[in-house]
Amino acid sequence: GPNALTVRDAIATGFESTFSYRPRTSEMDARIDELLAQLGPEQWGGAEGLEVWERKAFALLSPGEQSMVLLMRALVNKPSLLILDEVFSGMDNLMISAAKAYLKDSLSPKQAVLFISHWQDEVPWDQSELKVLQLEDGRGVVS
Repeated sequence: GPNALTVRDAIATGFESTFSYRPRTSEMDARIDELLAQLGPEQWGGAEGLEVWERKAFALLSPGEQSMVLLMRALVNKPSLLILDEVFSGMDNLMISAAKAYLKDSLSPKQAVLFISHWQDEVPWDQSELKVLQLEDGRGVVS
């Protein structure tokens, strides 16, 4: 409906961790613009241009688009600890490539990431940069 959260509104909810509309400052909009430029549809071949896509209702997006918006929501306030659980769920290969590039190259050195996945090839960082905890027979094994 007319009161549905747009893509931009949904990303902005990450500033306060409340999934409902909140007024934004110009600084908040500038940060959202940064993320949209780096992770928006122009980076993964979305059907609409950015200006159309960011005004779409979040609920009407494809599962992959929703996952991308939720990633931007998690990134928007530059948390010191970023927990990503199956972050690429529903994304197509171009979306995953854009998200991996951002995670690998654009996070601050002051940000730590807990990355949860069933697939080693989803991890965007080199093995030398990681501490890996794998579950083997119900036990955590660090490598």
